[in-house]
Amino acid sequence: MLWKMRFSILLCFLSSLFLILSFNLADFSGLAWISFVPLFFSLENRVKKQAFFLSYLWGLFFWAGLIYWLAKVTFLGYIFLVFCLSFYFGLFGILVSLFNKNNSLAQSLLIPSTWVFLEFLRTYLFTGFGWAILGYSQYKNLPLIQIADITGVYGVSFLIVLVNFTIYSIFSKNYLAVRKIENILFTLFFILLSLIYGYCSLKRTTDDAVCRRLRVSLIQANIPPYQKWDEEFKKDIFERYFFLTKKAYRDKPSLIIWPETSFPGYWEEEKDLRERVFFLAKELNSYILLGTPVGENNFTYNSAIIISPEGRELNRYYKIHLVPFGEYLPFPKIFGFLEQRFAIGRYTRGTEYTIFKIRDPRGEYN
Repeated sequence: MLWKMRFSILLCFLSSLFLILSFNLADFSGLAWISFVPLFFSLENRVKKQAFFLSYLWGLFFWAGLIYWLAKVTFLGYIFLVFCLSFYFGLFGILVSLFNKNNSLAQSLLIPSTWVFLEFLRTYLFTGFGWAILGYSQYKNLPLIQIADITGVYGVSFLIVLVNFTIYSIFSKNYLAVRKIENILFTLFFILLSLIYGYCSLKRTTDDAVCRRLRVSLIQANIPPYQKWDEEFKKDIFERYFFLTKKAYRDKPSLIIWPETSFPGYWEEEKDLRERVFFLAKELNSYILLGTPVGENNFTYNSAIIISPEGRELNRYYKIHLVPFGEYLPFPKIFGFLEQRFAIGRYTRGTEYTIFKIRDPRGEYN
């Protein structure tokens, strides 16, 4: 019936709203633990086509609301990513509808595992897009996220979907009481195991760090996208970072970090600004890590450069995982015509990782 489909669409919107809030507002991160519940109810007793439609729509709501700011940087990239990334959500819906026919404890393992597999696939398949992995929403939940040193962020995502599915099964009429109890016990086991490991890890880390703590300051100037690459604002942007860096030094950090591509220009071309950064690091006796475009051998790289307290460049990293349709154009033979209509970056991906090493009176850090 039409009203049932409309109600299911409303549930998908509610599910996506919970997810968006859990990422964008730290105080609402707890919503991630119930964000899938409306979706699971909307998928109850649905055939595959309906499950794909509802889940794809859920993905459209989510991505459109989460990365809305990208439209100001690259509208084409925004539209392309919203429609493409939602496909993974649609595929998840199909698989959930299939697994829900098997009323057994295996569902509690299969459904979270499916989500994690699709997150991994989304991160690395073709060009890959590793933003908004579900586990990232819990960055303030320190005890729980310690398992990431074993499982990566995907282990945290697994736990979140597992809890969501268990809550859904408790209120769903499709599951017997015995099955609900099994789900609860299964979930509690994983949660308690993760928390025990987390608290033990934090206790050990705290004990080890008593004599070795690195003080770090993060700078964010909140430059509007339309100003970032405008020559007219170059000086103002640099002065803002210069001012904020000096202000941050009141806390006596050993390391001050600027955002990605925060340096207003190409590193090798802006000699005066570059020398001022060297002088600033030397004046503050602090390491400065900044992001900047770098031109080398006729290629352009999105780079991170670390400056020593002596005012010298120590090392640099060229970004490996670039954003499609924003930082580069994937499959140029197919999409090459778009470069003439939209502003698309022409960065080249890096080929190797870089370990930055810094020293202070308390020791050496990587």
